[in-house]
Amino acid sequence: MKNNVDVFLKKASKVFSRKGIYPFLKQEFSEIKPGANVFLIGAGGSINELLRQYAKQANFRVTSFDIDQTKSPDILGDICTYKFSQYEFFDYVVVSEVLEHIHSPHLAISQIYMTTGYLVTAMK
Repeated sequence: MKNNVDVFLKKASKVFSRKGIYPFLKQEFSEIKPGANVFLIGAGGSINELLRQYAKQANFRVTSFDIDQTKSPDILGDICTYKFSQYEFFDYVVVSEVLEHIHSPHLAISQIYMTTGYLVTAMK
């Protein structure tokens, strides 16, 4: 019985903690221009699926990045230490519910800053 309650509470917590995130992200994703190059940090999950739906509709490219190989990112690495080439530039970078899990968020933000013109971020 306790396990069922724990599972319910975990799911309910996730729903309520994300209550405002989807309208925000939908608005931001809807403004991405066709042909844009979008960098998604933190592959997998419902936000990745949502971004890819918008990419298909609006015809923009998404390159995913994650430290976890099981998420099947386009680029595998640690955002805090990954060495971007001077030619890697993204029109938009999406970092949603990722920074709070990173060991050195300030390093991640410094890395991201060098690669983008526009940053979309959300944290729990």
